[in-house]
Amino acid sequence: MEGFTRTEIKTSGARIVTVHGGKGPPVLLMHGNPFTHLSWHKFAPRLAQEFTVVTTDLRGYGDSEKVPGGEDHSGYSFRAMAQDQVEVMAALGFGRFHARQSSTSFRNIICSTTSRRPGPRRRITGSS
Repeated sequence: MEGFTRTEIKTSGARIVTVHGGKGPPVLLMHGNPFTHLSWHKFAPRLAQEFTVVTTDLRGYGDSEKVPGGEDHSGYSFRAMAQDQVEVMAALGFGRFHARQSSTSFRNIICSTTSRRPGPRRRITGSS
C-alpha cells in the first residue's frame, strides 16, 4: 500500500507481517478468513489521514509465519493470534489502540486477550 511501511515483527509465537502508516491515534485493522492485510487496501489510506493504521497478516495467513498448530491446535487459537496482535502493537509503541476486524470472530480474539490483561482496555469495533 502506497505511503505505508511493511515490516516483519517477531512475536513470542510467530513472525507477523505488518504494514503501518499515517498519523494519529493507533488503529489495528484485522482481516477475516481467508484474507490478508490487503483486504484493507481501500480503507487504510483514508483512515491514515486521521489515524496511525496498522494492518497485519495474521499468523498462518499471507506472508506471516505458518507455525505448527500442535496436537490440540492451540498454535492457531484465538488467544494465540490475539497475543501476536497485542505484541505487534507493543513493538510499534502502542499500549492502547483501537481494533477493527472484518469478521465477528475477531471480536472474540481481542476480547480474549484484553480481558485477561491488567491495565487499560482497548476499544473494539467490528463489522460482519
